[in-house]
Amino acid sequence: NGHMSRCGDPGVPRSLQEELHRPLIPAVGRLKYAGIPVALIYGQHDHYIPYSPIHAKYCVIDEWIALDGSFNWYNTSNMSHDLLAIAANHGIAKPYLYEFYQILREFRSFY
Repeated sequence: NGHMSRCGDPGVPRSLQEELHRPLIPAVGRLKYAGIPVALIYGQHDHYIPYSPIHAKYCVIDEWIALDGSFNWYNTSNMSHDLLAIAANHGIAKPYLYEFYQILREFRSFY
């Protein structure tokens, strides 16, 4: 979700170009600057406040390990009661990969 991956008040109206110039939150920035490809997803159409309707919280590593749950990928979740399930199985990871590529095709992605 590109909108929530940036610093500042997410409720402030901005053009998409202004949105894309907001700095990344530290956790996302560390991934990106470590050389890990990060795609920030925005909705299919412009809105008064740029946002992404995507609320998925999963990760697939090497097309084999799938991580999914309510865990938010930033520091405050380390102190919360969020859940994270991990499965090392290509058959489980495959539907996540399918959804991932579908999101990249159908929504606006910025790297």
